[in-house]
Amino acid sequence: MGTKKTTNTSRMADLSAQREANDTAARAGAMHQMASRSDARIPTSPVAAKAGTQAVSHNALDATTHGMIMQCVGMLPKIVRPDPVPMPEFTFDQAELQPGELYAGVVRDGGIYRHLILLPAEAHQVTWQQAKTFAAAVGGELPNIDDHDVLWQNLRDQFTGEDAFWSSEWLNRQEALYLDFCDEPVRDWDSVDSPNRARVVRRLFAGFEPSVVVNWPTHIKAAREAAGVTRDRLSELTGVPLDEIVKWETGQERTIQGPDLANVCSVLNLDANWLMGADDE
Repeated sequence: MGTKKTTNTSRMADLSAQREANDTAARAGAMHQMASRSDARIPTSPVAAKAGTQAVSHNALDATTHGMIMQCVGMLPKIVRPDPVPMPEFTFDQAELQPGELYAGVVRDGGIYRHLILLPAEAHQVTWQQAKTFAAAVGGELPNIDDHDVLWQNLRDQFTGEDAFWSSEWLNRQEALYLDFCDEPVRDWDSVDSPNRARVVRRLFAGFEPSVVVNWPTHIKAAREAAGVTRDRLSELTGVPLDEIVKWETGQERTIQGPDLANVCSVLNLDANWLMGADDE
């Protein structure tokens, strides 16, 4: 028993010594990190404090080393960023506005420019789903983030107070994005069940971005927006499933059946050759 106890005691002493060594190394590492900061100061030890020794300021890099590093940084190639492409000029016919509507400006959507129109309809204390239903019932939809920028710049006075206004964008099943029109534009997430306000917008086709590749998926989206028809409404009028229309407009589906083509052209009053991109050559 005595031998076993002595052995355990010895092992405990070794373990204690190892832990102390690890703690010392950890403290040294922490002090090294502090010293590596340009404004770091090494803490005064109790012995030094008793002796009246002041803490020593320690810079991580001396002037020569710092100068060499900055010289290397200066030799790195400069990143040249292209200038942003200016938005083309688009004219808007005020006769397109319905009573009470206001023209907000032009927004860009993936190579297509759209005229943004604010409807007079407004809802108070509604959940996100109620806001979406309300917007569809009055012939529009909730604004998205890009719409928010244009509305804040040009029609901020139409969004009085510090209330939150629902957007069309959602984070998950529990949260959706709201827009605020205070002194600075604010965007944040809120529970879809929270009571917020809602304003409604609609969009009209304005034109294509010069660099966009125009093909029939681009044509069908532009024609639908020019007619003021939502994807849901186009699905109802043509009998084409909504997910199929989404695949057309996003280019995921590259073929369209004859009956569907005829129905789309009839509803949107289009020429089939133009819709299929025959005039793009």
